[in-house]
Amino acid sequence: MIRALHDEKRLSPRARLLAAFFLAAAYGASDEFHQYFVPGRECSGFDLLADMGGSAAGIYFFDRMIRALRIQAVPD
Repeated sequence: MIRALHDEKRLSPRARLLAAFFLAAAYGASDEFHQYFVPGRECSGFDLLADMGGSAAGIYFFDRMIRALRIQAVPD
């Protein structure tokens, strides 16, 4: 999601991270909604929270990695 929003210049870097989180959360919610209709699967709010936690952790670590790479790339 972050990479898909990378070229969106109308958004600040922080807004791109938030947009990526909300898009990932919306995808998780749509997946849980879909599972409601699939026999043998169940729709769970805990799964949605796990999806949101995983997307937040992924976004956090991706952001930290990019910041660390930018710091290393700056010449002295």
